[in-house]
Formats: sequence, C-alpha cells, structure tokens
Amino acid sequence: MAEYASRVKETTSTTGTGAIELAGAVTDYRTFRSQVGNGKWVPYTLFDANGTDWETGFAKLTYGTPDTLTRTYVLESTNADAALNLSAGSHTVLLSVNPATVGYRGALANISLASNIATATDTLLNLWSAEHDTDNIIDTTNNRLNIPDWCNRFRVTAQIVWNENGAGLRKLWGTYADQIWTGQSIDQGVISTSNRRIFRIESGVLAADSDELTHYLKLYARQETGSAQPLDETEDYNWLQVELLQ
Repeated sequence: MAEYASRVKETTSTTGTGAIELAGAVTDYRTFRSQVGNGKWVPYTLFDANGTDWETGFAKLTYGTPDTLTRTYVLESTNADAALNLSAGSHTVLLSVNPATVGYRGALANISLASNIATATDTLLNLWSAEHDTDNIIDTTNNRLNIPDWCNRFRVTAQIVWNENGAGLRKLWGTYADQIWTGQSIDQGVISTSNRRIFRIESGVLAADSDELTHYLKLYARQETGSAQPLDETEDYNWLQVELLQ
C-alpha cells in the first residue's frame, strides 16, 4: 500500500534497469527511510544524470545496506514507459505525486460468452479481453484482476446479460483476498425484446489486503434451479471493472 511524505529526495549511482540503491538525501531533503516504513510502496520520480531521461511509478522500499527502491510498477518514462536503463552518473529519485500516480488507474475486462452459468454451482466467469488496463492487472489465464501492492482501496462494478429462460434465483458476486463481497446487486430489467436480463453489482470502496498472496479479485455467478444458462448479447455488455484508489 502506497505511503506519502514531503521533501524526500535522494541520489543514486545505480546503473541499468534493476533496483535503485539509495545513496543519501539531497541537501535540505530527507531520506526515504526516515519517512517510509520498510517494505512499503511509494510513488516516485527518477531523473537520469544525463539530464534527459526520467521515469515515474510505484516502487517498494527495502531497508538494507544500502536501502533500495524496487521499480515494480513503472507507469511512464522516456524509455517507452519501461524502466530506464540508467547511465553512469549521479541520478536523483524523489517521492512524488504527479498525474501518472494520482490520475485514473484501473481496468475494464470483458467477460467471455463461454461463461455458462451452471445450476446450483458457483461459476467463475471467464475474462476475455481488456477494454483498458492502466496497470496490467487483467489476468485472463486465471480469470482474475490482480490488485497492485501499492493500492490502498478500490471500487468494483460488474455487469452480465443473462438468458431469462432459466428458472430460479440468480446471484452475481465477487471474491477478494478470500473474502466475499456482494455490493449492491441490481436487476436492470429485460434488454431489447427477447428474454435477456441485465444484472449488475456495484461495490462500495473496498480496503486492499496487505497479503500479496491473495491480492486478486474474481467474479462469480450462480443459478439455483433450472438448466444451465449462457451469458448473452455481446462481450461489450458483460464486463468487470475496477478503479484503483490510493
């Protein structure tokens, strides 16, 4: 989870694309260690000593000799938004808030129509493609959204179009960090002129879990009775969206 502080700036002589080895505070500034806990995430901006290249994102601070910043989430850079290959010299890295770290961050994943909703069985909905994904969190292999470690809070909205020919109670919900959230389940009514009905779920603001091993979000649906029913319409009508909040 990201932490913030004022007037934090250090130098580094690190080269290449690896972790930044911190070399001490710039005059009139403070060190990362003095303001941020070990293992915590910070928004940062890195300036190459060549006076041209820069990089910004979220990095993990690790206490040591020297202290290091691991550049796990590079959001923007002059190296095509990838980690800078630092040249030789004295570079500068500061704890900073900028549009890349405070603007909208999140993802919208389409749900595959192959997600048949089984009877009396919790069905994991298959993620098919990304409409947008600012932090590369959509995992279509495991059908989940991986919430970044720097994220403190997030908000979720999901929608599916269900064939109305099935019978029985229908439910749509999500899981995160081994916990279940339901938000507000909304039956949006029949779509067009056929037997299809929109279901939507909206969570409030959810707190991100500190355990990285369970840092992901999945979406499930269930039909209590009747035959298994497919999702309908097009993938554009079936989606899972998360907004990452700091």
